[in-house]
Amino acid sequence: MTTDRQQLRADVVDAVRAIALESDRLGQAFAVSHDLHPTDWTALVHVMQADRDGHPLTPGALAGLLGVSSGSATAVVDRLEARGHLARERDTGDRRRVHLRYAETARALAGDFFGPLGRQSAQIMDPMGDDDLAMVLRFLDAMTRAMADARQSAGA
Repeated sequence: MTTDRQQLRADVVDAVRAIALESDRLGQAFAVSHDLHPTDWTALVHVMQADRDGHPLTPGALAGLLGVSSGSATAVVDRLEARGHLARERDTGDRRRVHLRYAETARALAGDFFGPLGRQSAQIMDPMGDDDLAMVLRFLDAMTRAMADARQSAGA
């Protein structure tokens, strides 16, 4: 491998690290500005993503994602529901099952906070062709899987 390629690969790794850190800082800023505990923020992101994907989480599934007990997850859900960030919804097929839904209140708060970033992201991606965006997506998906694998290997 040439020195230029080694440097480029090192720069890519540095850029991935930087985006991860900035993403974490931005999430923390949102949490602080809305008086959310870091675990509540993480839970809210999980609920939002699952709801967006059309596979809403149950409180038990959320507990697993957070790595907390079911009682702790219930406390998180109670806090987020009380603040209007999420809602519990009974499954129509099995009334014992509860799904967690991302509330419109939370959607509006997130839209206000993250809207400028969304607009800037669109400006960054607009000039890119579909092939470029597809390549970026493949790279980010692969890096996300690699990070998840590393986390799991570490026992976390």
